[in-house]
Amino acid sequence: MQQTFWELIRMAACKIDVLDWQETPSFVHHTAAEQLRRRISLLVSSLAIASSPLLAQEPASPRDSCDGRMVSTISIQREPPPLLGKSAPRWARPILRAVIQHRTTKPSAIEPFLLLEEGKPCTEFLQKESERLLRAQPYLANATVRTETDSIGGTRVHVETVDEIPLVIGARLRKGELAGLKYGSSNFRGEGVYGSLEWRRGFAYREGVSARYVNYHIFGNPDRLTVRLDRASLSSDYMVALERPFLTSHQSVAWHVGFRDADRYTSFVRYRQEPLALAVGRTRFDLGGVKRIGRPESGLFAGPFITYERIQPATSAVVITDTGFATDGDSTLRARFNPLRSTRVAGVVGARLLSFKEVRGFDALLGAQDVAIGIQVALAGGLSSGEAGSFLGADVYAGAGSKSSFVALRWQWEGQKREGGDGWVDALASGRLAWYWKPAEKRTLITSAEYAGAWRERIPYQLPLGRQNGVRGYRDSRVVGARRAVLRAEQRWVLGNVTRLLGVGVAGFTDVGKMWAGDVPFGVTSGVRASAGAGILAAVPHQSRRLLRLDVAVPLMRDRHAASYDVRFTASTPVRTFWREPSSIAETRSVTPPVGIFAWP
Repeated sequence: MQQTFWELIRMAACKIDVLDWQETPSFVHHTAAEQLRRRISLLVSSLAIASSPLLAQEPASPRDSCDGRMVSTISIQREPPPLLGKSAPRWARPILRAVIQHRTTKPSAIEPFLLLEEGKPCTEFLQKESERLLRAQPYLANATVRTETDSIGGTRVHVETVDEIPLVIGARLRKGELAGLKYGSSNFRGEGVYGSLEWRRGFAYREGVSARYVNYHIFGNPDRLTVRLDRASLSSDYMVALERPFLTSHQSVAWHVGFRDADRYTSFVRYRQEPLALAVGRTRFDLGGVKRIGRPESGLFAGPFITYERIQPATSAVVITDTGFATDGDSTLRARFNPLRSTRVAGVVGARLLSFKEVRGFDALLGAQDVAIGIQVALAGGLSSGEAGSFLGADVYAGAGSKSSFVALRWQWEGQKREGGDGWVDALASGRLAWYWKPAEKRTLITSAEYAGAWRERIPYQLPLGRQNGVRGYRDSRVVGARRAVLRAEQRWVLGNVTRLLGVGVAGFTDVGKMWAGDVPFGVTSGVRASAGAGILAAVPHQSRRLLRLDVAVPLMRDRHAASYDVRFTASTPVRTFWREPSSIAETRSVTPPVGIFAWP
């Protein structure tokens, strides 16, 4: 037993904490809007899989309701990660706490997400929403909120939380040499805040350092403060944002204020030569918010937003080598992109008709996640200074299903209309349609179709075939373009628990993708590219929502630059968001960020 225990320690110490941008879904009361939501859910189901019984809504399991009773007391029971629980020798627990930087989460990091208050009425909606909001916090592995009747007819609320392993650690190697180190905590001193420091070796350039800080409940409210200070070897990126995302329909307002200043090199891959790099400076400021219209069950929100943006591309590109910058005779990027400066005034409207269902083993190995059922829509439109006189943006989500079968769609689009009727510019679209089928507790089939692309984009970018969640097996491919489509299928099997702490599974997958050149520099319209592979999945502990993966993918079509196989190790929390668009597309967006004030599933 001791040998197995220390093997787990070594695995946990190598764990990489990956924090995603928070996109927590929200909820509406079960009243008239719930009836509409159910009808919409049935419609989405029928469109997704015609006449399929797999998506029939499961009847709600019976449970005691606290509706109408006053909350008399709230107790919070906080537990450390199972790694520090009874399975660990008593003498080793202090050492482990020091190694993984753990302190049990304090009540001050839990209370801001409890919608139930002492002396106020209890409802089943607030109970479920409190549980969901707590589970959405990255420093908690799991959370439950239970109620029971006390001796005088009131309600006692019992909150139980289990911490995630907070250690953030990473290393980079380049040609066998240490090239970077990262260290931090996703739950610093049990305060429910993220903090990390990173060093990157500069080689022929300056040394790179960066710091990141995220407070998910600043001022004792569910307000989020994010600070990123990044002085890399060849770039700099400074960002600060303070916001209250729309986490639940229980709240009446949501707002955001942010500032970012970045000077970065955008890489342009060339098929037969080394990549070119174009320096791009970008400054952006956002301010705005939305307010609920009418009662919570209406699901309607609206508000204003204003943004200022300055983009300054260099007039010529360089080649970045191991010994320094080098010039290149290629004139493709010479004065290709013009400076942009604009102020946008927008109106944002949204509708949310969602409920949530707890499922297990969809994106995580066995961990719980809350999937959104219903429809959520956000629209942004307004006027812009400069050449683009008006702009529009849309973000749509729809989901329907049960604990064994679930279909969901997320689609984002934006574009700007030039003055003088010259058509749309800076048009971007991306999205994902996915079906999760779980015929047995330890089997999950995930199929999906993904698309991302842009038209007449004035901001420098390229979309790669294999990187940025593209076709696995083609990471080194030099096929790039403006638009990309990928079909995926993955079958997972959970093998079981190796110990009380470690869960293991395996997966077989295949990807099929295609690239369109569009109007990006050095773009290529490719034929169909396909790959197949297998992966080992792990979770520590086995009910964790974090997923560790070691994948091997083999390209099935010849690509002169792709290797014969591709090995990837990832550590992520895929339950946090249904769709994450490629970073190249996300970085070029100008209109949609105001819509992001809604907390998307």
